[in-house]
Amino acid sequence: MKSFSVSRFGQLLKWDLFMNKKYLMRLFIGMFMAFFIVLFVMGVVLGGGIGSSFMLSMVMMWFYLMLGGCWMFSTMQTQQQRLNFLMQPASNVEKFAVRWVFVTVVWAFIGIAAYLLADVLQYALSHVASIWTPEFATSYFSMPTMRLFGNEVPLVLSKMLVLFLLGIVWHHSLFMLGGTFFRRHQFIFTALALFVVSQVFTVLVFAMGMNINWEMYTINEDVLYYYIVFGLAALIILDYVLSFRIFKRMQIINNKWMNV
Repeated sequence: MKSFSVSRFGQLLKWDLFMNKKYLMRLFIGMFMAFFIVLFVMGVVLGGGIGSSFMLSMVMMWFYLMLGGCWMFSTMQTQQQRLNFLMQPASNVEKFAVRWVFVTVVWAFIGIAAYLLADVLQYALSHVASIWTPEFATSYFSMPTMRLFGNEVPLVLSKMLVLFLLGIVWHHSLFMLGGTFFRRHQFIFTALALFVVSQVFTVLVFAMGMNINWEMYTINEDVLYYYIVFGLAALIILDYVLSFRIFKRMQIINNKWMNV
């Protein structure tokens, strides 16, 4: 069997989506209700209409996309679910790729669709209730940013966007690694593990920095930017590789809290 076949990948993806259609429907309904509450209800509570709740909805979308990796193998909790998936006629690469598509492309599609529907509903209710001037939350994406960054918009904004997207993908890969490593309560254990690691790392960096005379060093912003970009890219690849290695060791019969 080839390590990757587009035909087998497509068939497995269709099967996975069909088997998890109820899960996806519940996810869509839940996110739709959450976005609607943030956009409309919080707009009423905070006052000022949709403009006051738009940023809150974007923070919520950011967390939704970032944490999606935790549910990489959430549909393989029971022995029967693991048996159904792992025994499919496909290679490990194809199975892993299908679940990656599930928690990235499909996950993002569900979130965006739920956000757009919630935006349409809040616009309709705002128009009927005449609470404030009806406007779509999505219209704020076209807000001119040149006033904020002056003449440096093309360079500064593009770098910020690259780092922002890489940050989302990196955090997503971290939670995907945790979701692959832990078999139960993936989000809780992953969040706790990342908190502990980040605190230890912060203490170590601070301790090392105390013994360095930073005035002796000059930092080029462009060089620092590329160091961060390549560093994040390397960490993302490392998380994917580790997640795949753990996935290959998954067993159908497993009563442990971890998949190793």
